[in-house]
This record gives sequence, structure tokens and C-alpha cells, in this order.
Amino acid sequence: MAKYNILYVDDDASKHGLEQIQPMIDTLEENEKIKIHPFQSAPFDKLSEQITNVLNDYDAIIFDYQLDDRANDEGQRGNMKAPVIAQHLRTEITNTDNSLKDIPFILCSTNEKLQKSFTSDSTSHDLFDFMFKKDSGNLLIVAERISAFR
Repeated sequence: MAKYNILYVDDDASKHGLEQIQPMIDTLEENEKIKIHPFQSAPFDKLSEQITNVLNDYDAIIFDYQLDDRANDEGQRGNMKAPVIAQHLRTEITNTDNSLKDIPFILCSTNEKLQKSFTSDSTSHDLFDFMFKKDSGNLLIVAERISAFR
């Protein structure tokens, strides 16, 4: 059986931050049904184009909430939070001219950042099919939940 391929967009996916997210990726991939592909954040226009170009190669996207903390390997820093790019991509998916498949959008972040910003932003909640905390001790349960989207 082919693995459930998941694009994981995070500003920590750069060579300078990958060690911070690799333990979470390794834990999620203990579920042998999924494969996580880290993808660096970038300024909005560039990130939108990059994701649109590869979207159909993946079965789901995980977005880190904060995409603007760390510069990518090209020295460019993202300039948005996940709901902004998610809304744009959802709109692009509904545009029939693009032929983009509708895949689950998953949000992750630390408990602190979710509590501070996302929880009070109720307009963004419907953009994501699932949400989890990176610092959760239940990542194996999260992986099962993600693989159930298949």
C-alpha cells in the first residue's frame, strides 16, 4: 500500500531549523501509513506558487501556524500565518481552471501559539480539517487521525 504523502509547511523546515521539527516528524512517521515531506516557508507569493505547483502530488498539507519566525535557506522570511495561505489555496482549489485536488488541510503549532492567536480567530477555524499541538504527548494518536483522512 502506498503511503499517505503529506506536505508539511513550516518555517523551521530550513536547514537551520529542521532539527527542531524532526522529532515530531519521526514520531508521526512511526505510523507506517504516512510520509511527511518538510517544505520551507517563503513570502506569500512565492509560497503560494510553490505549493500550487506541487499540491496534486500530495494527499494532505500540514501547516505550522506561524510561518514567519525563521528565514528559509534563501534568506527569505515568510510574511503570513497559516490561515492566510490556507484561505488563498482553498480559493485556488475551487477555481476549476486550476485542476487542483481538494485535500485535507491540517494545522499544527505549539499550545502557547494556538492559545494566544488562533483560538480567538474563529473565522479561520473552518479552513482546517484537523488541528493538533506540536508539543502534544499524543502524536501517535494524531498520526492515526491523519491517516484516517485517506
